Amino acid sequence: MEGEETPVLSAHPSDAFRTEVDKQVKTLIDSCAKKSVAQPDGCPFGSSLAESYDATGLTWSISSYPTVTVADDSLGADQYSNPEDATGPNGGPAWLISSNTSGEALVTGTYDMFDESEPFDDTVSFDLNGTAEIVDGKIVITVSDNPWDW
Repeated sequence: MEGEETPVLSAHPSDAFRTEVDKQVKTLIDSCAKKSVAQPDGCPFGSSLAESYDATGLTWSISSYPTVTVADDSLGADQYSNPEDATGPNGGPAWLISSNTSGEALVTGTYDMFDESEPFDDTVSFDLNGTAEIVDGKIVITVSDNPWDW
């Protein structure tokens, strides 16, 4: 079969995969909401206002979750792409995910003003971009400002 092109296989996400991605996105966001900092690491939201006020006792709540789309082709499915790009940040096969609609989160706490404690709250709108990756048979969501950088 010399001279013939090698067929390129590409994986496409199933409905079950997309449903599990939605579930894992919500799980990630819920775990982020349990953090008590202004800018939670690895999370799609944060409050620069809470950070600038040095607000303390921060509590996050999710008002609405973003809806996400899973790319039709896995990273590296293009026959001209670098095979090393076919894997996500944890080494598994990965698909780009991005928000269709934004989510909304509320952070509350307190801050000091003129030696008095004042209530603080900030509502932030957020999107989620990153990857849905299969690692050891499970879907792992990784949030990234630029999903091509890891």
